[in-house]
Amino acid sequence: MRRGRASHFPDDAQLLEQTRSVRARFAEASGSVLRATLVERSRTGRQPITRRLQAVRAKEGGWREFLAAHAYLRGWAVTTHSIRRFPPRPALFDLAILDEASQCSIPAVVPVLFRAKRALIIGDPMQLTHVTTMTANTEAECRTRAGIGAEWLEQRRLAYRRHSAFRAFDEAADHTLLLDEHFRCHPAIAEISNRMFYGSQLTVLTDVSRLRRIDEKPVTWQPILGVAQRPPGGSWSNKEEAQHVAKLVRRLIEYLPPEATIGVVTPFRAQQELISGMCKGTNARIGTVHTFQGGECDVMVLSVVGGRNMSGSGLRWLQGELNLWNVAISRARSHLIIVGDLEFWRGRSGVVGTLADMADTDDGASPARTSPSTADGGRPAADTLHRRLEETRPPVEFRRDAVRDGYSCDFLLDPSSEPVALLMDYGHGEKDPARHLRLQLELCDRLAGTDVHRASRVPAWRALWDPDKVLHESRH
Repeated sequence: MRRGRASHFPDDAQLLEQTRSVRARFAEASGSVLRATLVERSRTGRQPITRRLQAVRAKEGGWREFLAAHAYLRGWAVTTHSIRRFPPRPALFDLAILDEASQCSIPAVVPVLFRAKRALIIGDPMQLTHVTTMTANTEAECRTRAGIGAEWLEQRRLAYRRHSAFRAFDEAADHTLLLDEHFRCHPAIAEISNRMFYGSQLTVLTDVSRLRRIDEKPVTWQPILGVAQRPPGGSWSNKEEAQHVAKLVRRLIEYLPPEATIGVVTPFRAQQELISGMCKGTNARIGTVHTFQGGECDVMVLSVVGGRNMSGSGLRWLQGELNLWNVAISRARSHLIIVGDLEFWRGRSGVVGTLADMADTDDGASPARTSPSTADGGRPAADTLHRRLEETRPPVEFRRDAVRDGYSCDFLLDPSSEPVALLMDYGHGEKDPARHLRLQLELCDRLAGTDVHRASRVPAWRALWDPDKVLHESRH
């Protein structure tokens, strides 16, 4: 009975179209309401709003003008430094939204929170934190004067030099929500950060068909035998790497689409200055990792600098940094090109060592026809399809657990002619069923945007109930 009812449900293409249509209508309706509200409030509050603008242009305090305009304008954009221009009145705003809170120090957000009834904290704990010039000794003196112990601050993630505002709120909040859908990077690039820094909790939904790219792998390592140097009191540089990067930038400009953007990122200011001098006249953006936080480019060239002449604190710092390398990696949309001494970094601890160890791995695709022994992988529905494919006459060429342009599928049928990707749906488990279905539909759509002929979602119950029908529908 349930199988009969299921046959009358909308198919996946219809469901995806309906979902996108509803979201588009919701966004349009929300925008219409916002615009109508702004027009009405701007009309009725025209005089106080005008006086507020005049006060801002005259660089006056304007608190009286602000309070008069505040009655008509509900949303205000402000930095943590310019919040002082608003009256120091508690609960001035119903809600304060702190974006990029991982880059904010704890003291910097206190004036914002004082003026709000509630707060929404948004940030990424794996991004770079705020930059401070305060020394450990100065921080210890401040703790002593305040009578607060280091352990007490550490337990609450309130230590100024070590913790961002996001860390402090993450420790104190009753509930946190992971924004786990990623749309920026090619899946092969995003998977590096996903696995190394986010516990494989992200769902990558980047539309690879829209990426500006060249006919190369998304992630490559170009080995350069360079010498890391550091003058007394200065930062590290690597001339051989810089020369290679400059040549690479000019080749990329020649082969990339004209509208594509190129970035060069490095951990050290001295290397950034060296590369900038060699790349004069190009449109490449060159900077340290800190200057790239929040930015992105179609192609990112990463100069790691460290090499055989580096040891001691410099090498330990490169090996110990996590957030810095995460930012450097995740700035790339289409291509991440790592330039460095591959043999030096292989087998070493830290992110760069892991990237070096991964440098020679393939795309993870299994052979065209897997051996029968792999049809017992603890996934009964997929194993059933696998056995049917092995038994099909004439033989069907297929791959199990294949990867197509960064996106994984459980089966790839006819991979050498008109490939058909099958994505098994094992159910929502403890997750929200509607969201689970939406993500499955989106992943199939992303697979279809690669070089496959067609992509289909296969509910596990259908593969167990009638695998022959599933394969017939998938192929025909």
